[in-house]
Amino acid sequence: MSIPQCQTEVENHSTEPRKKSVNKTVLGPDGSMNEIKTDSTGREWIDIGGTKKWVRWCPSCGKAVLCPSWAQASKLTRRGIKCLECGYASRRDPPKRGKRAVTREELTRKCPKCGVDIVYTKKGNRNAAEKNRRLCKMCYAKSTRKYETPDELIRVCPRCGKPIHYTKGKDLSVRRTRWLRDTRENRMCKRCSTSEENNPMFGTHRVGSLNPNFGNRWTDEQKENASLISKAAFIRRKLGGKLHRHSDGHVGNWFNESACRYMDDWSRKNGCDLKHATNVGEFYYRGYFADGYDADKNIWFEYDEKHHYYKNGNLKQKDIDRMNTIIHHLHCKFFRYNEKANLLYECN
Repeated sequence: MSIPQCQTEVENHSTEPRKKSVNKTVLGPDGSMNEIKTDSTGREWIDIGGTKKWVRWCPSCGKAVLCPSWAQASKLTRRGIKCLECGYASRRDPPKRGKRAVTREELTRKCPKCGVDIVYTKKGNRNAAEKNRRLCKMCYAKSTRKYETPDELIRVCPRCGKPIHYTKGKDLSVRRTRWLRDTRENRMCKRCSTSEENNPMFGTHRVGSLNPNFGNRWTDEQKENASLISKAAFIRRKLGGKLHRHSDGHVGNWFNESACRYMDDWSRKNGCDLKHATNVGEFYYRGYFADGYDADKNIWFEYDEKHHYYKNGNLKQKDIDRMNTIIHHLHCKFFRYNEKANLLYECN
């Protein structure tokens, strides 16, 4: 394929010597584009700053365009690609497709419930919404709620018919949550809920000897069950807090590393395997964690720091009660080690 002959006057900074045969065809003001293409033959190039540049002409304005290679110049000429100025000029002009712009009225429809105007970005979206009779965002949000929030948070007591106002106390979100709960459960007002058959203590005294529960005391079993329930709730609340989570998922109190090392030495000397915080995890029984416990030999080991003793050196009463409870229920051998006095002894 023939390529336009190089032009030495296309760029003023060209270093190639001028050729008269080439300048005659290009510089003529009345020369057409076809004449330039037919008269230019051969693969000519110009040297601009030590770089080869191939020349092609814009099919719209006839301006010379430099290309870095002959293949690119041939490809762009074959496709009829315009120069940058002509290309941007065509972009600025509106496309001549015979279509008119869509007006705002054609993109607007009214909500079938509240009648508010809804503006869409595309005409197809507007037509689809009109076909399916879709609601606006506010009406759709209200329709998805089980209970629509009124302007004033007021409901009627199902027993006495007295209006209940939710205006005091917290902010709107908290009051609305209470209103939704009472509406869903159909709760009565405070007076109806605490009167006669609705109140289990109706007609009785809450304090003193006239109270039906006056003089009743919890048994030891009831106290122990309540203690176990409270300790279990404490453990659930303190997960990740004061309690230590071991590698196997077991949860226990914060431990003393020196106590773990001492129990390991004691286990090796006495031929047992005490499980503690760094060895599998602390043993849990009836709300208590053992510093060390051997399930095979039923040995409970406690490592006592100085805060377990009074100033006179006696063990605190709460530790004694804890020890007696464990021995009574577990029937184990109980060993204690006094860190301050460096004394190990067995408790019966």
